[in-house]
Amino acid sequence: MQLNHLCAALGAAAALVVAPGFAAAGATAFSCGLKTYNGAISILPDHSPCGTVLEAAKKAGYMTGLVVTTRITDATPACFAAHVNTRG
Repeated sequence: MQLNHLCAALGAAAALVVAPGFAAAGATAFSCGLKTYNGAISILPDHSPCGTVLEAAKKAGYMTGLVVTTRITDATPACFAAHVNTRG
């Protein structure tokens, strides 16, 4: 997905996950702009990795980084840097 299309999709991502407490699916919606199943870290329902906004920016020639105030392995930051079928 191209960076400009991904950024446009992120605006609607908040409406994709309706149930609270599903951080991995919610963060995937924000990082990829796509809806997925609960427990997926930047993985689509067909179990293929989705392109994240950081990956799109890097592909477009931008330098990227990820700064967090929690563990990098928590669901929200992990969705910007990893692809895992089931969060364990």
